[in-house]
Amino acid sequence: SLEEIQAERDAEIERTKESVTDRMQATFEEMEKIKEQLLVSQRELAEANSAAELSASLRAEINVYRASEEKHKAEVLKLETSLRLAVKHIEEIKRANVDKVDKALVKNMLIGYLTGPQSSKDQILRLLSTVLNFSEE
Repeated sequence: SLEEIQAERDAEIERTKESVTDRMQATFEEMEKIKEQLLVSQRELAEANSAAELSASLRAEINVYRASEEKHKAEVLKLETSLRLAVKHIEEIKRANVDKVDKALVKNMLIGYLTGPQSSKDQILRLLSTVLNFSEE
């Protein structure tokens, strides 16, 4: 009968609606999962970009420090060279001055010996021999 056919069609339509609704619900749930994954991926991408920027910044900073270090190394080398030359010059001056005697000192000691009392002459002679690096030989 017509009513039975209509009831079957209505039941078939209802089953189809439920099936489509279930598939739509599953599709929406899958879309929500994909949206969440997309958000996570976007956050991870932003973090990776920040890390890449930080890394580039740190590399640039390291390059600046390396250049500064090289400059300082060159300066230290220059200063060490200057110091070695200064020490060498001082040593040369010391060697040159070892045998020099202050003329005014010797003159005053000699005048003291010639004009001073007899009791101080031995002491002045010993002092004069020390200044002039005389030995007992």
